[in-house]
Amino acid sequence: MLITKNKHIVIDNCWKEFLANKDGYDAFSFIYNFYVNDLLSYGVSLGFDEDTCRDAVHDVFCKILIDKKKFLNVNNKGMKLVTDIYSINA
Repeated sequence: MLITKNKHIVIDNCWKEFLANKDGYDAFSFIYNFYVNDLLSYGVSLGFDEDTCRDAVHDVFCKILIDKKKFLNVNNKGMKLVTDIYSINA
């Protein structure tokens, strides 16, 4: 349980760093690596092929990188990623 809590503290800090800094690419890379496999698995579990899911995940993260202001007021960023992946694959 402590490990899970610590992971969430680390990822929350990475989101804060990425959103607050112009050059938060290290934090962005950590965020991507933290979520990518879970998001791919989620997309595949919905019945989409892996290549389609991989494209959707990359699209979502590219959009975040281009316009991170849209993420500033999102409380549950992990769930936002899931819904964005779903909307791209739907």
